[in-house]
Amino acid sequence: MGAPFLTIGLAVALLLPGLSFSALAAGKPRIVNGVPATSFPAVGALLTSFTPVSEYCSGTLIGCRTFAVAAHCVCAEGDLDANECLAHGLDDPSVMRVFFQHAGFFDVESLIIDPTFAFESGGDIALLTLTAPVTGIRPARLDRAGVRNLGTAATLVGFGVTSEDGADTGVKRVGDIVTDLCPGNVNAAKHICWSFTEPVGQPGTDSNTCAGDSGGPLFFATPMGPVLAGVTSGGEPGCEADSVSWNTDVFAHLAFIDDFGGRDVGREHCDGLPQVGGAGTTQFTPAGELSRSRTTARFSFEVPAGTSQLRVALNGEDNDSSVGTQPPNDFDLYVKAAEAPTRSEFDCADTTIGPYGFCQIQAPASGTWHVLVQHDAGGGLFQLTVTTFAAAPCAGDCDASGQVTVDEILTGVNIALGETEVTACANLDVDADAAVTVDELIQAIDRALTGCSGV
Repeated sequence: MGAPFLTIGLAVALLLPGLSFSALAAGKPRIVNGVPATSFPAVGALLTSFTPVSEYCSGTLIGCRTFAVAAHCVCAEGDLDANECLAHGLDDPSVMRVFFQHAGFFDVESLIIDPTFAFESGGDIALLTLTAPVTGIRPARLDRAGVRNLGTAATLVGFGVTSEDGADTGVKRVGDIVTDLCPGNVNAAKHICWSFTEPVGQPGTDSNTCAGDSGGPLFFATPMGPVLAGVTSGGEPGCEADSVSWNTDVFAHLAFIDDFGGRDVGREHCDGLPQVGGAGTTQFTPAGELSRSRTTARFSFEVPAGTSQLRVALNGEDNDSSVGTQPPNDFDLYVKAAEAPTRSEFDCADTTIGPYGFCQIQAPASGTWHVLVQHDAGGGLFQLTVTTFAAAPCAGDCDASGQVTVDEILTGVNIALGETEVTACANLDVDADAAVTVDELIQAIDRALTGCSGV
């Protein structure tokens, strides 16, 4: 895996130094020795919104509308501390978009950086507020234990380049590392570090971050599932062998995250949809490569009966035009039910300039669907992520009988008053925040009056 590295004085390389948007064409690193994946659905790519669309940082959804990245990703002049960054200004949220393989594109409403940000010292974290909640994906849990033992296994995730001179940002990769001592110039109390040597094991082990991975996550495994322990920050002398890399320690900066993320952080569920990877969802995740000599890739998949929403997402290598001789990649997405789509016959298409695309279809017909990924320019790897979601449970239908009764409404009132546990009627807790609100009671009453059909 690789994260965007930018070599600056003292041979320090930022995983995705705070490049200005005008400088986004400069080199961008990714996860070195990582493997392509569509796992960790809460991990997304921070993109430019102008064309051609391209990736320049990675990040993690930690609330329904809260996306965590590195502070240096959003400092307009590439500044290395909060004072300079704020003095020169932050990047404009209106030219940012966040892409998730299982949820598509989201615009950015606002952003804020940790006021303690100082590269190598701490606080290299920024929180982006999205204009709409991300549905169907469980936000990543934060590491609130803070146990730090050297030699702990961890997983890196990012959309960055795979080598220091690479141009392959845009593909999600994962890699495993083992924590190690931080270099003397890095504040070990505020960072999680590891050493990267020449890969000796299978791809995906002994990995590293590089350009484009900046802001991406480092996960620790726990009995409750992975927790976000680090935010990719930097490394030296680069992202190849014999380098030492570091992530800002999430536990050491929980006060900032909790203060500015508010109640949105820590949410387990963002809407009534099933969550990716759980019951009520299916996934189909093929990958391929396009070039001038191989201009199309076709796939087919099955949509189960009762599917309320179909999502088809495309992401691929940017092939940054500042590296190599090929033009930036431009791949188009076409989706159609029952028969193969063409450029002129389709149910949904995304022809945005760049290697990204997204189609969302409500209440799709069950049966066989088809996808066409079409080459327009450049060449390289792409990933396709097809996700289906069953209908959301009927609000207030505690026993899943297909109707909401007066007794179930009364159960909801008792839960709202704190006299009954929410587990007595999980379907009343529509947003899965472990509480029943007046709005949720109103939804249940509406279902009692109008029925659950069509939900």
